[in-house]
Amino acid sequence: MDLLLLGLLSLALGASFVASGFGFSGAWRQLLEQGKTHGTRLQLILLAQLVTMLYPLIDAQSPLHQPIQPFVRPLSLSVVFGGLVFGIGMQLAGSCTSGSLGNAGRGHWNGWLALLMMIVGATLAAYHFDWWQAQASWLPFSWVVHLGWQGGLLTALLLLVSAYGILVYVEYRRYGQITPVKLNSAAFFGVVLIALLLMLLTLWQGHPWGVTVPFATIGIQAMDMLGWQGWTFWGFSAEYAHMIEMPFWQEPMTLTLMGFIVGAAIAHSVLTKRACTGLIKSPLTGRRNLLLTIVGGLMMGYAGIIGFGCNIGAFVSGLSSASLHSLIWLIFALWGNWLGLKVRNKIIKSVA
Repeated sequence: MDLLLLGLLSLALGASFVASGFGFSGAWRQLLEQGKTHGTRLQLILLAQLVTMLYPLIDAQSPLHQPIQPFVRPLSLSVVFGGLVFGIGMQLAGSCTSGSLGNAGRGHWNGWLALLMMIVGATLAAYHFDWWQAQASWLPFSWVVHLGWQGGLLTALLLLVSAYGILVYVEYRRYGQITPVKLNSAAFFGVVLIALLLMLLTLWQGHPWGVTVPFATIGIQAMDMLGWQGWTFWGFSAEYAHMIEMPFWQEPMTLTLMGFIVGAAIAHSVLTKRACTGLIKSPLTGRRNLLLTIVGGLMMGYAGIIGFGCNIGAFVSGLSSASLHSLIWLIFALWGNWLGLKVRNKIIKSVA
């Protein structure tokens, strides 16, 4: 029953992402290239809802406290490198982790290819896990722990409101107007629903939604099945032994990814009234697009493990856990997106 409900929640989450058009790579691309901020403002609205709902639940001193293990990670070199490399990879591949899951559900070949490459990259990162853990790091910092849930919530909301104001200013300065977030739009309704589903997933799993770790555990399981004994994963295996030892179709975090893909497929089929098949529209074709998807997927898989997550795990779940590392990750991920766009645009120009 637990796995069934978890599957239904993740199915609804995948359908909500696709039906509302919510995502990260496209929104960040519009921000960095065009100064359009509608998509990134929706992300801030999502985060404002999550911190409001979750901070009272993760604070041990709150009367609403629940047994939730928040994603509070150390401030480390791996967060910096992970954010930067993931940002580059998501623009090269044309989608982030959740976007690739959604594209796979839509039947796009590059979504499936990106996911396969993320498994390879994440498995390689798990092999290097001990080395990254040994690099310079500082203790984790949670503003809920240090300020209480009220002070932590106030801090987070001030950050989000400030960021929202900056985004409004950026778009208004460039265009003389802004695209409003309409409260009766599918995009806004989708963000509200996604926030609710993420909260329910957090309560049901006992921790926020994570996406990247299952890619590494699937890769390690595949190597075991193939009898490949050349690599060892002592540090990673010690931390995630419960996931590695469990069949992937029974492991809760992996099940959420499978449910997300199915939900995305259902939503796409209903919206388009046809089977989930086709290609993502791109100026790149053939070998170049294939190569970018492979390289981008490898980078995202590797960076997602060493950087404690992707847009979901490191940014959304990290910030909704009140962890300072989420902001460090975001800064370098945005820089990585800018670099990734530079590379991709040069390749597009060479094709034209």
